[in-house]
Amino acid sequence: MGALDGNQTNGKGTNFDAGGVSTLGPLSGSTVEGGNGQANQVVLEGASAGNPPQIVAQGSDAHIDLQLLAKGGGGIRLGAGSNSIYDTYVESLNLTPASVPANTSEEQIFPDNGTANVGDVLIGNWQEALPAGISIGNIRVSSAGHIGVTFVNSTAAAITPAAGTLKILGFTV
Repeated sequence: MGALDGNQTNGKGTNFDAGGVSTLGPLSGSTVEGGNGQANQVVLEGASAGNPPQIVAQGSDAHIDLQLLAKGGGGIRLGAGSNSIYDTYVESLNLTPASVPANTSEEQIFPDNGTANVGDVLIGNWQEALPAGISIGNIRVSSAGHIGVTFVNSTAAAITPAAGTLKILGFTV
């Protein structure tokens, strides 16, 4: 099926108007343009049983991101029910760790900017080089407004990591 733009229907129950899609019906290769001959579009592709339908970016650009935006405090939900991810975020925290005792691991608590919630899944990366023998074993939301970072010291001497930036990718599940 060709591009749909303006007040049109694809004949399969999907209605398009100047504001976008107003009603969705069966989809098979329907293209939603941005209007006025935009270079990039979204293609909604149906699928046979056992295969997932797809939302695909298409257009004349060599590389096209696909951006999903929620309204207000709403989020984008991936998955269904209790197994879904409904918010992702990135935050950078400038931290000054305390000394980590020899041959141990120790969680240190730092304030965050209020983005993370208890129960979120966090993936982190210390942006600067850590001293030899120091690694990060875990990152978690320890309480509202606080991130717990577990430093592991595998040496025979206490080590104080230099201040640095912890970049976190968080998922609310």
